[in-house]
Amino acid sequence: MNEITMQTQADQPKVSSNLAILSEARLVDSIQMGREKIYRIAPEKFEDMVDWLDSILHSKSSGGSANYGLSPVNDLNYARTCYDHLAGEMGVYLLEELLKRKWIILDDPEKPTYRLTTAGAEELTVRGVSLPPRANGKRMFAYGCKDWTVKRFHLGGFLGSSILKVLEARGYVERIEGSRILKVKIELSKFFG
Repeated sequence: MNEITMQTQADQPKVSSNLAILSEARLVDSIQMGREKIYRIAPEKFEDMVDWLDSILHSKSSGGSANYGLSPVNDLNYARTCYDHLAGEMGVYLLEELLKRKWIILDDPEKPTYRLTTAGAEELTVRGVSLPPRANGKRMFAYGCKDWTVKRFHLGGFLGSSILKVLEARGYVERIEGSRILKVKIELSKFFG
């Protein structure tokens, strides 16, 4: 909170009060680290609004139909970015496949957060996914981000971002310019072998 106070140049009691309101509304999450409380925006709460606005803007800018002749809503439902990770049906598939193969396991069902297994680290490394050398307090490693279209979780955090980078680099998905929609060019099941 000290950093927030310094960045905003607001009084500490005002920052505390506003963070309490945001926490109660579940727009921010926090973890206690010693005497310091670390806050982060809860991305899943903002995704509905951002995706809804994106679909409206994309629909208007493309005359009512998205690139590749597909409807913007269907494209958003199938595959899109959520911040810097894969969302939509393909994002949910990715998370469920990682869990099914036990490459990641549920660490904290309350949040939910996930932990990488030894087998998962080996398999993902072989596929070119960048893994952090150690835990990094700046960003959550892997968490369930509630998908507004499928109403289930997709994979967020450092791991979700790293996997999307590999999928893009290897041509599995391609970003549609001016949109968060992703065109799936190679079935994601092939990523798993």
